[in-house]
Amino acid sequence: MKLRIQHHRERLNVLLFLTITALCGSFAGTQGKAMFAAAAGAVSACWLIRLLPIRRHETGFVTLDPNTPDANQLAEAFRQSIRRCRQQHRPLILRIQSIATARYLRFTLDQNRKRDIELRQEGKRPVPLNLKGEWIADHPLPLTFPTDRVTTMRFTPTASERIRVAVNPPFELPLTFWFSALILTLLCALLEIHMAAAALSAFALQSFVGWKMGEGRL
Repeated sequence: MKLRIQHHRERLNVLLFLTITALCGSFAGTQGKAMFAAAAGAVSACWLIRLLPIRRHETGFVTLDPNTPDANQLAEAFRQSIRRCRQQHRPLILRIQSIATARYLRFTLDQNRKRDIELRQEGKRPVPLNLKGEWIADHPLPLTFPTDRVTTMRFTPTASERIRVAVNPPFELPLTFWFSALILTLLCALLEIHMAAAALSAFALQSFVGWKMGEGRL
């Protein structure tokens, strides 16, 4: 079922790409050059959505043993991410490979009675993170890590010493991006610079579609 869903998503992406190219090429003119410019703009947007999140964040990785995952290893990765985020004063991305051979091996993140964040695993003693008051959960608690895919967590520093933590957050394009793309497209259309108008309109529309469909997830 997951394979079919993935193939369906890929076909939908291709269909949207072709539709955007045709619309934006027609907007600027039906000539072959306009269509080529629209396609180039849409391709550039696909790369933008994937590359910008990587450039804006430092990225760390932690891979757990699928047979005997260690809660202490994951807890230490969280502590190091918090320290690094605080030292660098910029967001940090942590990618957690927590694929397990059995469901009872998965971890759950929750808050204990001391209001500290801790890792829980069935049949084992919870492992506190010792980050009381530092972890601002921008995610549901309890949070159970999936055993069939990678989990992405974003650590964002605040004005205080506390750190905001989000799970699988989307990458958000700033409002200035959409405003600039709109102004440039209209300017090129008014000046009858057809190829530039086609490329810019396709670039903006493909960026919007990719962002909404989650292509820009961190």
